[in-house]
Amino acid sequence: MSTSSPPGMNIDNWSAARPPQSDRAGPLTLRDDVFTNSPMYQPGDKRTTDGLRSERNDGFDNVFRDYRNRADGQPAATSTGPRTLFTFLRYNAGGFYFGTLSRDDLKSGVGVLSIPKSIFYEGEWLEDSFNGVGLVVRPGKPSYFGEFKNGAFEGYGRIVAKHHSFLGSFSSGVKSGVGETITRQGVKVFGNYYKSRLNDYGEISDVSSQVTLKGWFRGGKLHGKAVKSGPKGKFIARYKNGVREGQGGLFDAEGKLRMVGTYVNDQLSGFSKFVAEGTSFEGYFSGGHKEGLGRISSKGQVYLGYFVLGNRQGFGRGAGDGWEYTGNWFKDTFSGTGYLRFTEKHTTYFGSFKDGVKHGLGVLIEEGREYYGYFNMGSREGDAIIKVPGKGERYANFENDRLIDIIRTTTPEINKLIDSGRPDFRTFAEESSRLLKEISREISSQTQELNIDWEDIEKRVDGESEKLNEDYRKILM
Repeated sequence: MSTSSPPGMNIDNWSAARPPQSDRAGPLTLRDDVFTNSPMYQPGDKRTTDGLRSERNDGFDNVFRDYRNRADGQPAATSTGPRTLFTFLRYNAGGFYFGTLSRDDLKSGVGVLSIPKSIFYEGEWLEDSFNGVGLVVRPGKPSYFGEFKNGAFEGYGRIVAKHHSFLGSFSSGVKSGVGETITRQGVKVFGNYYKSRLNDYGEISDVSSQVTLKGWFRGGKLHGKAVKSGPKGKFIARYKNGVREGQGGLFDAEGKLRMVGTYVNDQLSGFSKFVAEGTSFEGYFSGGHKEGLGRISSKGQVYLGYFVLGNRQGFGRGAGDGWEYTGNWFKDTFSGTGYLRFTEKHTTYFGSFKDGVKHGLGVLIEEGREYYGYFNMGSREGDAIIKVPGKGERYANFENDRLIDIIRTTTPEINKLIDSGRPDFRTFAEESSRLLKEISREISSQTQELNIDWEDIEKRVDGESEKLNEDYRKILM
């Protein structure tokens, strides 16, 4: 009698006790509840409703029935000789084996192995290894019902773990081929597996959020085109090693294109455009931030110009409720030289800004009155020239925006401002107009290049989905 230990055990001493001949005659009668009460075998599984998964379960039922037919039949021959009749072996360390043995006393044919706190197996054997169809249950580890080869999962089977289950194909003990994983939270992962990870085409769906992801995978990560859809719309993009790489488009629930752009290392980079919740943008991105030329419209305000790290910065033109500004910006505020006009107040200002307010030398025109001089954080400050219709020019001094004194002499800076008139403004206006036209042309040209046949991309993904379903049906035939 062989002294080999059962799989998963380290038992050096065990004895075999064969029941009387009358007790060993005839085929092994398996307990009906071994499979039907097991979490592994659920004939006519009600969790899924579509035809594909119904066929999948039919195929699983066939595996079960095929095993039962073989187990209830007469013992067959093995490579080591004909099997004995059914034998009962009890291990000194606890547990037993009840089933058929080969001529060399190796577990071959069909049988039940039960080792307390270690393993329970019922199914087919070949030379002391799980081989054929069987059920294995181990404390604290996933249970499995399906096909084995040389002790490893091989073929079709179902795994049930604490937080998920899997039904599909195996090779050398790992998921390989078409299958479906279902988590306790209701997330389903259906597709082609390789080394237990999605490879080639696959689908992921979340029952609670009603979100579905369909696309190509490599090593468990998205790699290629993918479509993510849900109640709020869908997102179509290209991926590389799990991150967005290339063009992507976002559609709302009504099918309207809301965003289209180019991704580099999972962040928007290059020219993109989007429309969402009253905001529209066309322009360049870098590292996920607006960077470079752009045009934005949001909550009644518009801007055409340059961006840095998502902020309006550099030269640009903006307009809002009752105001227009052309000039330099810094971190979303007027900063540097610029021209500001309030349409309802009939007020204009040309000069220097700081932190969004007048600061430095400038010209302020209010209802026909003109002020040439300095400002300090929005207030008139120091010597200035004021022009009042019908009264000519006056030289004055201001403090904290209040007129302090009328003066006769002027400082060199004021004289220089008087002598120059306003040529700087004319030059500024001409240069601003030229720059704004160039920015508009660039943005319009790049917008045209973003036109993509998104419908064609989605059709290709749907085609692969149907192909996967066909492959799954072939496995079950």
